[in-house]
Amino acid sequence: MKNNTFHILLALVILFGFVFSGCENNNGQGTIDKEQTNYFSPIYRIKNYPLTSISTDWSINLNINHLNEKLSVLCEFSYASNQFRIIDLTMDEIIKIIKFPEVIKKIGSISICDINDFAFLTDTTFYIYKDNIFKRIDYGVFNDGYIPLSYINIIYKAKENKIISGGLTYTKRKANEQDYSSFFINVYDLNTMRSSLIPFSYPKQFHGNKLGIPKVYLSEWENDLIVSFELDDNIYKINLQTNRVDTISCKSRISNVNDAFYPKDGDKLSKLDAIQKNNLNIGGYGMAFFDKKNNKIYRLFRPGIPIKDQDGNYFNSTDKGVHILELDVSKNEMKEIQLANGQYYVPIHWSFNRFNNNLIYPKIEEHVTKKNFCFYNIHCISVYNL
Repeated sequence: MKNNTFHILLALVILFGFVFSGCENNNGQGTIDKEQTNYFSPIYRIKNYPLTSISTDWSINLNINHLNEKLSVLCEFSYASNQFRIIDLTMDEIIKIIKFPEVIKKIGSISICDINDFAFLTDTTFYIYKDNIFKRIDYGVFNDGYIPLSYINIIYKAKENKIISGGLTYTKRKANEQDYSSFFINVYDLNTMRSSLIPFSYPKQFHGNKLGIPKVYLSEWENDLIVSFELDDNIYKINLQTNRVDTISCKSRISNVNDAFYPKDGDKLSKLDAIQKNNLNIGGYGMAFFDKKNNKIYRLFRPGIPIKDQDGNYFNSTDKGVHILELDVSKNEMKEIQLANGQYYVPIHWSFNRFNNNLIYPKIEEHVTKKNFCFYNIHCISVYNL
């Protein structure tokens, strides 16, 4: 037994020695390989894929889409040039450039099914791009009493010609007039130009709050819609055919969302104070992705931190970290992984490659030797099944 213990300890020493030596060598100062393993542990692995043939700028709206087993693309809309570029992540090259009409100055949310077929939402207007033609669809044509919100990510189901979007009622457009107890997710049928509400409302803790629209993230797999709220330990799986709602606990071990502040009244200063505390002191969740093949859910979590440390120094964004929660729904088992602070941020740009079960995060970095050259560095995170 002692010999077995010794060999196990020796193996762990060698393994973690490899971990730290690998991290030290990959500091971005040498040549950039097309595939780098910049972190490896017994639980997960991070590989990064620098796209060094393409320079980008900071005035962009971007996301990543996994269209099939062989093609994953990064799509960026540049406010400066009013161009939309689609970049093949494997080939490290631009495969399509689309000049947007001048009337389109900003994209709030975009959903891509194919490089020739995608939908996006500006402030209040849907656009469908298909076969080099833009089609504008104003929300008013549905005459349903709702206005879509561009900062809630939309889902475009091209085969069915439908868009799923979160929204507010016309009569209660101002955040301080909302009570957040009504249904808020609409399915827009672009064939009939009719919409239908999904019978699902914000959870009770948000009802009557005066801090504005609760942050919510939508994702889908086939006929299942996954809803994740920033300040809710549960996620909600909605079957789009039957409207059945399954409430699933997907809670970080250090969650403190139950301590969030929801003032029902008070002056502007007290509300701003509550918003600051919720954004910093209270941890919050981001996107959740459903891996239907393995019946697993991946969810992002941002731990809360104090406003100041014990010496009176203020914390900032580089002190924030990201946790990945992996929930095995069949076994009801949770795995939680803590990533490095200041490297990843919960709300933006994450995607899930359902073809190889990896979480993907794009970072924009400045090149070490090329002046004024910024490039994408795609981080691919794999969680091991132990």
